[in-house]
Amino acid sequence: HKYLTIILFALMVGCATWSCSNNAKRIKNVKIVSHDELDSIGPHCRILIQPYDDFSHNKALDVSKQLERALNEHMKGLTVTEVQVMPNKPLTEGLMNNAKTRYRASKILDQQQGLVKQPGDVVIGLTDKDISTSVHGYEDWGILGLSYLNKSNCVISTFRVKDKSQFWKVVLHE
Repeated sequence: HKYLTIILFALMVGCATWSCSNNAKRIKNVKIVSHDELDSIGPHCRILIQPYDDFSHNKALDVSKQLERALNEHMKGLTVTEVQVMPNKPLTEGLMNNAKTRYRASKILDQQQGLVKQPGDVVIGLTDKDISTSVHGYEDWGILGLSYLNKSNCVISTFRVKDKSQFWKVVLHE
């Protein structure tokens, strides 16, 4: 519960930072949408969960349901209105590092940024594949997750995650 509360607080602050609508409805249920439907949805704060490749749609639905339950239970005044699970997307070869051993997190984030359609959208990409970035003088450092400052999306890999609580810590950090 300690980590879940921290995650919920971070989402609340992030939602406020990204100008969530004050008139938004509360979360009522998880909605599965197509990429085409995003343009027709009105202005409000949404969390979009984008599963990739081997991260099953059912696992993504479980994550969204846990998040929805926690938001409704612990953050009564939060204006996040929807947690949406996007259709599963493949991780293409163009997203890999030069050695073709890992996926470059920065390339995934660049592709994912196209899902952000309005202020208040937060995109959480999920994969079971190994991801990497350039850091500390290393060109291809394996990581748990990545996000950029002042952006509203992140990608998280379960490849290096040891247990469920570590997964939520990574979500919070990103």
